[in-house]
Amino acid sequence: MFIVIRPQFHFQNYQRIQGMVFAINEINNNPHLLANVTLGYRIYDSCTVLQRTLEGTFWMLTEREDPVPNYRYHRNPQLAAVIGDSASTRSIIMAHLLGRYKLPQVRQAGTKVTPAWTNKLVNKEFNKKELEQRVDKYQEQYVHRHNDKLKNKVRKFVVGDWVSYFSTSPLLSDRTQFPSFFRTIPSDDSQSRGMAKLVMHFGWTWVGLLAVDSDYGRQMIHILQQELIQGGVCIAFAESILTSRADRNAFYIVQVIKKSIAVAIVIISSDYDIAPVVDEMVKQNISGKVWIGSESWSTSTFFPMEKYAGALIGSLGFAIHSGEMKGFQDYLTHVQPSQYPGDTLIRKFWEEAFGCKWLYKESLLDSWNNNSVPCTGDEKFINLKVNYNEITDLRITYNIYSAVYAIALALQDLINCHPGDSPFFHGACGDILDFHPWQLLHYVKNVRYQTEVGTEAFFDTNGNPPARYDIVNWQLSPHGSVQHVKVGTYDPSAPLGQHLLVNASLIQWPGARSKRRMSFGRRSRFHPAIIRNRLSIRRFLFCPL
Repeated sequence: MFIVIRPQFHFQNYQRIQGMVFAINEINNNPHLLANVTLGYRIYDSCTVLQRTLEGTFWMLTEREDPVPNYRYHRNPQLAAVIGDSASTRSIIMAHLLGRYKLPQVRQAGTKVTPAWTNKLVNKEFNKKELEQRVDKYQEQYVHRHNDKLKNKVRKFVVGDWVSYFSTSPLLSDRTQFPSFFRTIPSDDSQSRGMAKLVMHFGWTWVGLLAVDSDYGRQMIHILQQELIQGGVCIAFAESILTSRADRNAFYIVQVIKKSIAVAIVIISSDYDIAPVVDEMVKQNISGKVWIGSESWSTSTFFPMEKYAGALIGSLGFAIHSGEMKGFQDYLTHVQPSQYPGDTLIRKFWEEAFGCKWLYKESLLDSWNNNSVPCTGDEKFINLKVNYNEITDLRITYNIYSAVYAIALALQDLINCHPGDSPFFHGACGDILDFHPWQLLHYVKNVRYQTEVGTEAFFDTNGNPPARYDIVNWQLSPHGSVQHVKVGTYDPSAPLGQHLLVNASLIQWPGARSKRRMSFGRRSRFHPAIIRNRLSIRRFLFCPL
């Protein structure tokens, strides 16, 4: 599994890790699913860094900690599937890597060597075809040079299936490039159309657009712009959140927002990348805007309300449809460091959550001081005030849970195969201890099951699940914390006229504004406006002033 535990410990993501472990434990203890088969797992923190994603992919494939191409021979497939990564950009890099590899281990005087061209891969200077050519050439050179040592160690390694729980880019629906990619979160093309419908539902004729400068942001904003323009909505501005800058270009973006007449602003970003912009909004005391957030931050708990309430309360967002995980809350509060003696993440979690410190020299916090409280491992979760044990919003955690079950059910179908009656050549079946990745791929494609809430789960021909979203509204609770209140749904598979359903009476708007005041109505006087757009072509539109 690939996930991000940021430099500032992310309790919500640690809960998501536990969601995967919880699902695996359930399956291993279920006598009716994968009987006599025990699932295991490995977790890799990609730290939001592309290079780490590249290194982690090598690590997953080779079963080694060396962050270099190191493909050793496996008699039996040790890796059935990969879950993750979260961000689309990192998932796309993984997709280009997982399809085809023939890289040997390279050492020179005990030093691990990575070919220089892999750095260009991280900077996205190669397309898939060129990457494959580089890989092939690299292997041929080393096999020729070290033939006696390498000829029995190089093999083509094609990973089995790959299920992402949070990568939404439409690019990943391309089966010619990503034939073994699946996801338990809908593609952004559906979300973009839904966000456009939400803007039109409230009659906003001027809207601002902010998008992170990644594959995720660029693809989603492109579809959104097309839908808005076709619906007669005027785009006041469209700006990029620059991930190459620590401040994300926040000051400039806020200046644009201040000068704009747009009340509604659609933001395509993660919470991590939009945070500097929200900080700048607070500094400049900007309020009264309606943020419409994408699923990657619309239910985030990253923002303390004592600081950000004025800027964020009243926001609307698209959220992933959730499900039920019976017994999960009880499981979360019974996790103990003694259960996982080799897990450094649980030690870090313990120190951050309980404000204590482990008494060992590799302690994960700053050096011991007189004010430090030693960790015992027996600390209680009852009074813990972090979002680790908060289960009112399990949307992404449930996606991970679903991904594990999709893989397990596919493995069960592989076990249930009867020789002579299989979909493969000559009716042959795969052995659970010795199967080919393409055999498991067939069963993942055909997984179909009922969820706890009664909806049907499956993957379409592009590896996507049914697109269902909740519309949520950021509201302030009586205790001063944020509540993500469900105020509507978007389901493009629903009957005509019921795709978007919104209960406006439940919405808490920014400040004391009403829905009527939040709408920017049409007027009779029109003039041509040049739309500034850094993400697409310039357009001339007739928009109300």
